[in-house]
Amino acid sequence: MFATVDASPIKSPKVASVAVDNFGAGKDAADILISMGHKNIALVGYFGQPADSTGQRLYGVLESLREHGIGFDERLFEDCDFTLEKARRCTAGLIDKNIPFTALIAMSDTVAMGAMKALHDQGIRVPEDVSVVGFDGIEQGRYCTPSLATICQPAEEIARITVNLIRDVTSGIPGRHILLRGQWQPGGSVIAL
Repeated sequence: MFATVDASPIKSPKVASVAVDNFGAGKDAADILISMGHKNIALVGYFGQPADSTGQRLYGVLESLREHGIGFDERLFEDCDFTLEKARRCTAGLIDKNIPFTALIAMSDTVAMGAMKALHDQGIRVPEDVSVVGFDGIEQGRYCTPSLATICQPAEEIARITVNLIRDVTSGIPGRHILLRGQWQPGGSVIAL
């Protein structure tokens, strides 16, 4: 018997899991930007497999766009590793395409900060010219300028639930699969149009 954290649930009574609803988090990020008037939204980050956390975030964003009747221009999609430098380079490549976008959703806060650096290097102001949203809620996002708007993973709640799940599983209680909602953390990197 064992417990997993932030992984796709394994369907077995001997396994317990807790994870963030990454599909919902991606949808929430896009819904928030769309409610602020953004329609041309770029996506930057590693997208992995459909069942991966970032793959689910991507599908959530695409579902939001579909629900709002907004088409997605695949040229505004850049797949890159989760490093500041790779994100900076991918975003610079996105900018070089000269396809207008008013918002950028990065698949992690680290990618968002690399994207913000690329935008700054090209004289593009965040948020005045492009709004930027990340995922995870890492501490560094609050210290960049402007502060990063993000969908936070509820780390303390994940830890608390994980301890309870491990206790349950080791006591012979069948595994449960718990999906938590990400939490919107406003920041200075986003404005309404």
